[in-house]
Amino acid sequence: MTQTGGIDVEDHEAIRYYLGFNDDEMSFVEAVTYFLKSVGWTETWTVALVIFHIFSLILVISTRHMINLQMFLFFFFFGLAYISEPINKWGSENWSSFAERNYFDDHGSFITFMYSLPLIIILFVILINFLRIMSDLLVKCG
Repeated sequence: MTQTGGIDVEDHEAIRYYLGFNDDEMSFVEAVTYFLKSVGWTETWTVALVIFHIFSLILVISTRHMINLQMFLFFFFFGLAYISEPINKWGSENWSSFAERNYFDDHGSFITFMYSLPLIIILFVILINFLRIMSDLLVKCG
């Protein structure tokens, strides 16, 4: 079987036929739909990754009043996002030991969507919290 970006060509064509795509170009919605259909959501490592992101978001929201912990979490999650390229490289070399398919392409599309994007959203939540805390301090001082 020939693989493109970790997805078998036959699977790619079957999913496109099932979803009714006839063009070679996909819109953003079509691409996201294709991505969501092609990921093995029942694999242990993808479930663990989703649970990690949900737990991280709950942790950030529940500790929003602890400024020092929020600062630590900000740099911790920033560090995790920063090392996504080495993680993608390691995943492309060792995918057969933990996954059914090779999701780790050279462009890092999968790792960006599944790993980095949720971390960036969490970082954004922390940043918004920092801005809220700083505006409260400005009001108290002024």
